Amino acid sequence: MGKFFFFCKKKYIILSISLIFVSFICSLNLHQYIYDGHHHGIMYQNAIDLLNFKKPFSEIFIQYGILTTIIHSLSLLVFGNYVYVLTFVTIIFYCLTIFLIFLITKKLINEKYAFISVLLILANHPIPWLPWSNYIAYFFLTLSIFFFIKSERYSFFISGFFLGLCVLCRQDFFIPIIFSLFLYGIIFFFKEERKKNILKIVNIFIGFILPLLCFLIYIVVNNLYGDWVRYLLIPNLFLELHNATYLELVVKFVKFFLYSSFINFINQPQYFLISCILLINTIFLFLFIIKKKNILIFIALLSLTLSSVSINMELFRLYTSVSIGIITLLYVVSTFHKEIKRISIFFLILTSIFSFLFYPTGNYHIFKKIIKSEHSFKNKSSIFRFFKWEPHRVDVINSIVDLNKILSKNCNIEYVQNLTFDNFFIINLSLNKVNLIPHIKSDIKNFKMFTFFNKGFVSKINNLIDKENIVLFITANNDRYEEGNVVITNKYSSKLINLNKTNDKPKTLRIYYPSKCNIKS
Repeated sequence: MGKFFFFCKKKYIILSISLIFVSFICSLNLHQYIYDGHHHGIMYQNAIDLLNFKKPFSEIFIQYGILTTIIHSLSLLVFGNYVYVLTFVTIIFYCLTIFLIFLITKKLINEKYAFISVLLILANHPIPWLPWSNYIAYFFLTLSIFFFIKSERYSFFISGFFLGLCVLCRQDFFIPIIFSLFLYGIIFFFKEERKKNILKIVNIFIGFILPLLCFLIYIVVNNLYGDWVRYLLIPNLFLELHNATYLELVVKFVKFFLYSSFINFINQPQYFLISCILLINTIFLFLFIIKKKNILIFIALLSLTLSSVSINMELFRLYTSVSIGIITLLYVVSTFHKEIKRISIFFLILTSIFSFLFYPTGNYHIFKKIIKSEHSFKNKSSIFRFFKWEPHRVDVINSIVDLNKILSKNCNIEYVQNLTFDNFFIINLSLNKVNLIPHIKSDIKNFKMFTFFNKGFVSKINNLIDKENIVLFITANNDRYEEGNVVITNKYSSKLINLNKTNDKPKTLRIYYPSKCNIKS
């Protein structure tokens, strides 16, 4: 009887932890079957390069934030040198974040609404998509709010400190966070207890600046400042990929969540919750200000401003930024009249359950294509341990591993260049790269995003070909560019590897290596 009463008393936290645990196990299982040579490959390669003391930004293409690479590197040291470790760590960060949202919602409302927050998020985004910086940054963002609501002597400094770590995980969080802090400061500068409010804001700001200042000192001391500054232009470079100005993307974003997300509910139900979060946080922000709800103002500002990092409307970006506003959404719902409150909660839960039932893996196109084979196809490369891939995927990796053994034995080559979009191809080759960006996407290979960081790389490759000092991995027409073509001389031999399944449209990987290596094709 005592156990029964304990469960009844603690049912919401038990149910929440159970949901999070189920998400954790399902995520670990599903990702065994994921082959993503681009995303997993680049994050793993960055972590390995950092462990090998290569210079961040000048020798490692750290696109989003150095702290993500540091955490990934430490994870490989602790859990083993496996690509799957990055997925494992990402899932842990995501699950911890969801639990933090539970604790924050419990503190601001109650345990029942805390459970609802967990249910709504996991029903719409049950499985982390990628080992990407967003999930780690989201954890530090939520941890910042967790300490902010404590309102203790040092909690505001700690809150700011974790916001700083959030930015170091993902640099494009800087502008929305600093803008939120600025607006928060303006709002409370003219309120009562000005001295107390100013002290609070100063503590947050000092905590926020401290890790960023340490980072700036590091890159200046190591002569990396000029290299790092170039990465600040990446958001502008991405605009070319969207073929639109930033203002046009903002207008499209607003229109989508005011109209399209409701119209397209059947096919993309996960956007509905985000629309509700954005609408409620926008409408009630002014009410929070009038009623001096400091914590809710802080969360609402972060939720709304962070929509700027999700302007391309990818679901995983929205659920690792804007979704923090679910706390204020549920707070507002909890203040409604009893009947309206019940209807609102029922409607939110119903739409989220619909989302999960029809899209149990979160509406990610890669997950939809998974074929869970009955057998585990073993890779010859130990770094791919724990993955269970289709035979044709494993055959490609095994062929490259065999080739690498011969190259290592017969040749004294210093360079390798991956002219494909799959970073797994060269992950086993401990050779220097010509390009800073370690991959090429054929349909955007001449866009500024790639040429900005790889100027003059074709001539560098051709020079190394003349010296018989490079191995090339090429797919499609990735040996031809606006600045010139890669010229393979008669001193080179090639190996062709089929990348597709037997009945699929033929796609091949071409590997070029010096003939002096005496490799039998």
